[in-house]
Amino acid sequence: MPSITTLASMRDRYYIPSRRGCPWPVHSRSRTLLSGLILWLPSWEYLQAWEDAPDFKEDYYGHPVVILSPRPSLEGTVELLLLTSFNGKDLKGKHPHSAYVRSRYLPLFPSDRHPDNEKLLWLEHMWPTLWKKSYVNTATVYEIEIQHLRPYDSYGSDFALCKESYQEPIEYCGY
Repeated sequence: MPSITTLASMRDRYYIPSRRGCPWPVHSRSRTLLSGLILWLPSWEYLQAWEDAPDFKEDYYGHPVVILSPRPSLEGTVELLLLTSFNGKDLKGKHPHSAYVRSRYLPLFPSDRHPDNEKLLWLEHMWPTLWKKSYVNTATVYEIEIQHLRPYDSYGSDFALCKESYQEPIEYCGY
C-alpha cells in the first residue's frame, strides 16, 4: 500500500537544514531553500538501478545541476538547469560562430566572463570552487525527483549561486 505524502513529511524529508530521511547527507545549517544549490546528477549506470530513473539524454547524466525550485513539489520533484564544462573549452571556443547559441549559456566562476554580454555568475562562497570551468545551460528547464540528485562533492560543502547570480538564469530561462 503506498504511503501518503503530506506537506509536513515532504518538509521533514527534503527541507534544509533538517533533512530527516533525506537519501544523502547535507551538512549545511545556513541554507533554508534549495534555490541556487548546485548538486550532481549521477551517471546513467548508477541511476538505472532505480525503478523510476529519470529519462534524460544519455550525455546529460554525470553532470552538475543548479536547482531553480525553492522547495520540492509535493511529488518530491525539483526544477533545474544543467551545467556543462564543454570538456575544458571556453564558451567562445565551443561555439565560435554563433552568438545565439552562446546566449543560452551563463558562465560560472572560475570561468571567464561571457564573451558577448560580460556576465559571470558567482558562488555564495568563494572557496571551494567548482572542479571545472562551468556554464549554466538556460535553454531547457528539467524536472527530476530530488532523491536522484547527490551532493556536488563528497566533503559536505555547499555549492550554491549567490542571490544576485541566481536571478540571472531565472531571467534567461523565464522561470
